[in-house]
Amino acid sequence: MAWGDFQLVSGVVARLRLVFLSVSLLLITVMFMGYLQLGKLNKTTDDLMDASVPLFIAAQNVERNLTGLALSLQAIDNVCSLTEMSTLDDTLRGHLRMLTRDIDHLTQRQSAPDIAINMAESLDAIDTNLNHILELRRDLFGFERSISRSSLRLRENQNAIRSLLAKPPNMHSSRSGVGVSANVANPEQFTGGYASNLPQGNVITELMLRTDALVGAVTDLGRNPTLDATDRIERELRSRTQMISGLIGQIQPGSQRTILTDKLGVIDRLIFGDTGILRDALRIKALRSELDQKMSQQSILIAAISNDLGALTTVARAQVGDGIKLSGTNANQVIILLMMASLGSLLAAGVANILIVKRYINKRMSRLTTAVSAIAANESHCDVDMEADDKGGEMALALATFRHTAEELRRSNVELENFAYVAAHDLRSPLRAIQDLAEWTMKDAENQFSDDGRANMILLQSRVDRLNRLLSDLLAYSRVGKESQDLAVISLSQMVGDIQEMLDSKEKFQLSYDGTRVEVTTYATPLRQILLNLISNSIKHHDKARGTIRVSAEVCKGRLRVRVEDDGPGIDLQYHDRVFGLFQTLRPRDEVEGSGLGLAIIRKLVGHYGGTIRLSSDPKATRGSRFEFDLPAIPSAAESHDMAA
Repeated sequence: MAWGDFQLVSGVVARLRLVFLSVSLLLITVMFMGYLQLGKLNKTTDDLMDASVPLFIAAQNVERNLTGLALSLQAIDNVCSLTEMSTLDDTLRGHLRMLTRDIDHLTQRQSAPDIAINMAESLDAIDTNLNHILELRRDLFGFERSISRSSLRLRENQNAIRSLLAKPPNMHSSRSGVGVSANVANPEQFTGGYASNLPQGNVITELMLRTDALVGAVTDLGRNPTLDATDRIERELRSRTQMISGLIGQIQPGSQRTILTDKLGVIDRLIFGDTGILRDALRIKALRSELDQKMSQQSILIAAISNDLGALTTVARAQVGDGIKLSGTNANQVIILLMMASLGSLLAAGVANILIVKRYINKRMSRLTTAVSAIAANESHCDVDMEADDKGGEMALALATFRHTAEELRRSNVELENFAYVAAHDLRSPLRAIQDLAEWTMKDAENQFSDDGRANMILLQSRVDRLNRLLSDLLAYSRVGKESQDLAVISLSQMVGDIQEMLDSKEKFQLSYDGTRVEVTTYATPLRQILLNLISNSIKHHDKARGTIRVSAEVCKGRLRVRVEDDGPGIDLQYHDRVFGLFQTLRPRDEVEGSGLGLAIIRKLVGHYGGTIRLSSDPKATRGSRFEFDLPAIPSAAESHDMAA
């Protein structure tokens, strides 16, 4: 290496080191200043997270539990049993516990302690009020159950009166009185209100109707005990009871009249007694009025907490806004520093690119790239510039070694292919002699062989046939790329039909073609060889006596794309790469006649013409295999016209 070259290399290295040192110092300075600003930014963010985010989370929890408490309170009127009441009580207590926890957390924050204290006081009032509400609801349950029991007994007595009146009557007009109860007037006191000669059937009918009307009115009162004008309702009910008593007074004295009078007395007590329906309805009305008042107070308290929560959230938002402004200021400073560092780095890189990279490195890399391209194109005699004692020189030396290795590998491949071709060609003559000798021996001394001898001769012939096919396939593999092929106009449908006649003359397999019907210009001999091998493999490796093979093709963008599918056993995924290797078969050669070169020949042919072949098969999912490959092709004039249209 000359002294001038050494000075050039040393100068390049010094300049690069100077540029890198300058950029490094600039970056270190900017990184230090950015570190300080990022520290401020992180502190602001941490303060914001510590002050506001937990507050927002607690506020969301309060809002959620407050909503749950309000919804649970609204469900009190829909509770139908003490069991449901107990479940609702547990739910309400759970919401209160969570609200107490969250509001205590808010009270401990320094953001707005006064607001949090107001929320805690409102929550205590809600807790106290809730105890009164639950107690009132339990009392309502007791009176509602009492009304239900009284209503049931009322209907039982109504049914008893109807059954008694449905019997054949024995009545006459009478004014003799029968005692009913302390609250029911003597029946004969009210007979004057009715005609003494009223037909007895009408009396019974009137008695039934008025009894049903009385029971119906009382039942309605039991279902809706909050009706207004309770005094008026009580007067109406007593008037109806007295009318019924007067009708009973017109019935002939006897057991029937006595029973009716007793039943009317029971009805009177069920309605007007101290534990009767009317008194229970009055108590329920008072309890519900008090319950509504408590529920209104509860709604006011919940609204107060919600308003305080809104005020607390407003304070938190203001704190977040201040923190965001401060963070934005720090972030802008960091951005300015980064921009300064970027501009400085770009300036240094520009200087290095102009003074060093373009003048020296790019020139060397261009020469090395030219050498690599030449080696890739099999131009093994290209010159590689190995001057300069630097990394570029090392790369050039490695490239020269690679060129030499590639040349040796290419020469070895050529020698191996020539050897395979010569060996396969030269072995065919002695192999044919062995085959002829075996056939003559079988014909001349057929009756002189023992069974074992005859079997051995047959085995010898089959092995010679297999070796002959192997040599033929090996010759075909060696010829790929050596013999020039001319383009020819072919009909794919006719070619598939010819192959079927050759391989399956008895038509055990249904071979169909679906694709372009017009003639195509392509390499006919390689295409025929590929289709012949694929269809032959589908027939030989099929696990059934009959099967289906489908061939389809299309011309697209100057390529003939062909697909061959069958319904055979398929090829497992783990063997998809192996089947394209040399002498590879998935079944013993004694079971399937073949050399193991068919798919290798296909892949070599397709690759020689710039195409690819793909295998799709998964026996675990479905039967069959699909091979797809492509070759160069030129569509006919008719098809070109159709594609343009």
